Amino acid sequence: MLPGIAEIAFQVRDDWQGQGLGMFLFLKLVDIGRAVGMHSFKADVLGDNHGMRRVFSKAGIPYTTSTDFGVVSYKFSLCEDEKKMPI
Repeated sequence: MLPGIAEIAFQVRDDWQGQGLGMFLFLKLVDIGRAVGMHSFKADVLGDNHGMRRVFSKAGIPYTTSTDFGVVSYKFSLCEDEKKMPI
């Protein structure tokens, strides 16, 4: 994996879902990643995990996706200026 890219994963317990905790955790990880100089995050999500996919789409962090065998791979840009993001 390239320097400046971290893979993220987290779970929200069933009885805590739908309360904004996933969004809070994701945005906190973005803040921490930017603070320590990360360029991007990578995350793999099962295609039927609509809750997590909704968190990622509504967070306002630029991303690209690819899909393979029912898994959606996200790559999020943490750079304030996306043109500075390394390939």
